[in-house]
Amino acid sequence: MTPIQKLHLVKSTLSDAQVQPLANNLIKMRDLKQVYMSHNNLSNNALGMLADALAVNVKIEEISMTHNDLSLPNGVKIIRALKNMNGLKKLSFNSCTLDQELLQELVNSLAGNETLTDLNLYSNEINSEGA
Repeated sequence: MTPIQKLHLVKSTLSDAQVQPLANNLIKMRDLKQVYMSHNNLSNNALGMLADALAVNVKIEEISMTHNDLSLPNGVKIIRALKNMNGLKKLSFNSCTLDQELLQELVNSLAGNETLTDLNLYSNEINSEGA
C-alpha cells in the first residue's frame, strides 16, 4: 500500500471523537508531506491530540491550519510540534488568534529551520512590536 503523503481536511468541523482515531493513525503514518486542516473549529482537546501526532511526523513540508484557534491552551503544542520539522517549507497560521506570546513560541520553534520560504500569519493579534 502506498503511504499517504497529503491530508486534506478543510471545513470539516471535526469533533474530539473524530480527531482521536485520526491522530492515532497520523502517529503511525510517518510519510506525511502536506497537512491542510483549515476551518475545522478544533477544540483544545483536539489540538492536543493533533499536536502529538504532528510532532512525530518530522517529514512534513507544508502545513495549513488557518482559522483554528491556536490561543487555546494546546495551541502552543501545535506550534512546538514544528520544532523538529526541519524540511518545513510552507506554514499558514492566518486567523489563528496568535498573540505576541504565541508568536515568540513560533519563532523559537522555527529557529533551526532553514527551508521555510512561505510563512503566512495575517489576520492575527500581532502588533508591530512582534512583526
